[in-house]
Amino acid sequence: MTISLKNYFYFLFFVLITFFIFCYPLFSACTQSLNTQGIISDWVAKDKAYLNGRKKLYYYFEQESIDYILNIDGPIKVRSDPFYSQEVALGKALLNEVDKYIGLDFFQVKTRKEADFIILGVCERETVLDGIVTTSLDGTKAIMTLNGCNTPFSSKHPPETLFLHELGHVLGLEHPFDKSDGDCIGSVDPWSEGSAHTGHTLMAYRDPPGKVRTFFTELDILALQEIWGRN
Repeated sequence: MTISLKNYFYFLFFVLITFFIFCYPLFSACTQSLNTQGIISDWVAKDKAYLNGRKKLYYYFEQESIDYILNIDGPIKVRSDPFYSQEVALGKALLNEVDKYIGLDFFQVKTRKEADFIILGVCERETVLDGIVTTSLDGTKAIMTLNGCNTPFSSKHPPETLFLHELGHVLGLEHPFDKSDGDCIGSVDPWSEGSAHTGHTLMAYRDPPGKVRTFFTELDILALQEIWGRN
């Protein structure tokens, strides 16, 4: 049995909010200084085991309108929304830029089977999430899902921010407010004044006081280099 992505996102949002409220105080014992460990996830070891020393990472942009079954605590059916050519070009440019800083090399492939991760566009307007990274049902590849129809792109919410945030998850970065691995930055409440913002790390949710960044922050790059080495 499958359920709609919209209904699942509502359920997931409710679970996350309930979890934050009842499992953690709004102002926790998070460190108040920026540090790489606060955004390096506990799934990095699995990512490295999957690559087994390989330094090449293969990606595929889904350009057909087909059904996908996402593995999100069970099967979730979504319909892909093919990217425009300029969106693909932007994504490739961002991957090429990230490539300059870390010890991984990104290569676009022509088939899903060749890919380590699939970049999937969807159009779900009535949902609380802009993107999510899951694994395929067989566990062989990551699926980086980008919802282009939830929050209209603007100067405060540029497409680069969404793409890089989800790419950060693919590469082993977590939210700064995630305390599940024993560390966090600022606060476990992602929207509080004490929480990290996207001027600190693109893995945050809260907007910065000034101009929104369209590339990883220095902290993000340092964390990625700590995981994957320098180029």
